[in-house]
Amino acid sequence: MTRSRRGSAALLAVRVGALALIAGALVAWMALGAGLDACAGQDTGCVALVRTLAERMGLAVAGMTAVIVLTTVGLARTPPSGVRALR
Repeated sequence: MTRSRRGSAALLAVRVGALALIAGALVAWMALGAGLDACAGQDTGCVALVRTLAERMGLAVAGMTAVIVLTTVGLARTPPSGVRALR
């Protein structure tokens, strides 16, 4: 692997990680805000449940975002069938 290709892969990893982190944090924050409204006036068990579910949803969205972006990048780099790669 050449130096520029390695740098490109590292930059891609940083960008995908940042995008996944932002998407996951945003979803977790929105889910927490929406869920806490439903817990108004209830015990602390409801708040703990909502917080846990919001964290899990954020992690799931972060993982899915990374997979979808990396799949899209991989498909964009794949030449169409029947076309030979230029060397």
